[in-house]
Amino acid sequence: MGPERTKAMVNSLPVGFYWVVLILVLLAAIVTIPSLRRSGGLGLLHLGPALVIIGGIWGSSAGHLIRQYVTGSQKVPSGQMVLLEGAQQDQIGLADGRAFRLPFAVRLARFEIQYYSPGFITIRTGGAEMIRLPAVPGRSCSIGPGAVRLEVLQVFENLKVDIGSEGKHIYDDPNGPSNPAVAVRLIEEDGSARQIYLFARYNQWHGTSGGLEMAYSRPIKDFISHIEVLQSGRVVTSKAVEVNRPLHHAGYYLLQASYGIDPQTGRSYSVLSVVSDSGLWLVFAGYGLIIFGMVWQLWINRIVISHMRNKRPV
Repeated sequence: MGPERTKAMVNSLPVGFYWVVLILVLLAAIVTIPSLRRSGGLGLLHLGPALVIIGGIWGSSAGHLIRQYVTGSQKVPSGQMVLLEGAQQDQIGLADGRAFRLPFAVRLARFEIQYYSPGFITIRTGGAEMIRLPAVPGRSCSIGPGAVRLEVLQVFENLKVDIGSEGKHIYDDPNGPSNPAVAVRLIEEDGSARQIYLFARYNQWHGTSGGLEMAYSRPIKDFISHIEVLQSGRVVTSKAVEVNRPLHHAGYYLLQASYGIDPQTGRSYSVLSVVSDSGLWLVFAGYGLIIFGMVWQLWINRIVISHMRNKRPV
């Protein structure tokens, strides 16, 4: 069905009615069936699923609307925030195109991309041959029937070019924005040589004479947003947010979702998913009761307690 149609079905009014009835049936069973009350494991195996469903309803779009109607507090299930490096904002974009103002602001202090090392230079010849060369200074390879040679000269974490009266000065700047690149020397069949710079940030094919095309890539290991949360203009908390390591504040989780480069400014931007924590701990508690109920019913009750009963003197 796909995620959107499945979400619509699960949150529809008939299925919502089914969830409510199922909760009532599970809770009624605990109250009305004596064996469920006597057996702790079976009771937990009914209470756990009820808590999971209650937590799911409370965290759904309908649950947030009910909360707003009953308590007057405004909260949304989820949205996205796009932050340029150094910028801050307090609004998120919702799936329907509306904007929602959070009770706090978020500032992207710094965005960081971590790469696996080394990167790779991919060479594509006119005959569709593909060669992959590790971007390690001193490594080289021969390309094509004419034995064109490619040599890796230098690898830059942040290549920067200064142009002055003495010409170009190319160097590795440790303080500037990330601009990984590699300098290579291409030696033609006639012995002539020229130097070419390949950039990982703008991962595109660089054409050369003889039908050669080259590109420099670095496999991404992780991307991290160093963010600060502000309330009344004051930083109240900060964290390096990365995939599966969110920041939790004021009823929301801020998760690393994506990133990119702003084509106008050349600055990095980060995309954060902002997700409500409503009902989450009820769901966790419900799953915990289910696991403990299974352990109680299948091991503690059947093995430990039964063994103790069998050892009692008649």
